[in-house]
Amino acid sequence: MPYRRLPNTDKARIRSMRLALERAEMDSEVGLSVVPFDLQYKLKMLLPEFEQAVDLYTMSFKRQVEAGKEMKEDMHLARLYISHFLQVFNMAIQRGELKAQEREFFGLDPDSQTLPKIQTEKDILLWGKRVIEGEQKRLAHGLNPISNPKVSIVKIYFDRFEESYRYYKKLQEVTQANLKNVARLRPKVDQLIQNLWNAVEKSFDSLPPQAKREKSSEYGVVYFFRKGEKESN
Repeated sequence: MPYRRLPNTDKARIRSMRLALERAEMDSEVGLSVVPFDLQYKLKMLLPEFEQAVDLYTMSFKRQVEAGKEMKEDMHLARLYISHFLQVFNMAIQRGELKAQEREFFGLDPDSQTLPKIQTEKDILLWGKRVIEGEQKRLAHGLNPISNPKVSIVKIYFDRFEESYRYYKKLQEVTQANLKNVARLRPKVDQLIQNLWNAVEKSFDSLPPQAKREKSSEYGVVYFFRKGEKESN
């Protein structure tokens, strides 16, 4: 026997509720009541709430994706300039132009030529601030500034990344909140659809099985046949 399967996507849930409500409103014009009035009322209350929740999640996710692309571009440039600044600084020490002790301004080991691996967003936030603050401390001590790139240029790209990163994380929080709201509503929606389908099928109990399924399908009830079953029914 074919079996029912509730919608498993939000679009399918909305489509199912819309169809049931549309058919119920058409039936009311001709005096039919396949969908009970209490379920029609619940449909009218829950459908727009769920549609709005899904729309908000979809829009916030789209904005998050777009912001993520911009953030990645800013991240690439910030990492490039921060890394290059440290490399130039390190090479100046190796050439004897700067003292090894100056590494301490940036939180580096004065006895090591190893530079940090800057890969993640957190790495950039950490080392960007260390570079900017460290160079400011060097200059306050009367030491010669690092050039090519200057710290002012590094700061421009770091600030740009930091701003886009904070914005992206905020959008991420909004998206997660909207997703939680959709997830909160899904059980209510699924239960309502199940109750709707039960009521619709019950109203067509007097019909033969195939005719019952065909009429119920008009109200959004979805049936699936197991493998090899469709040919024999």
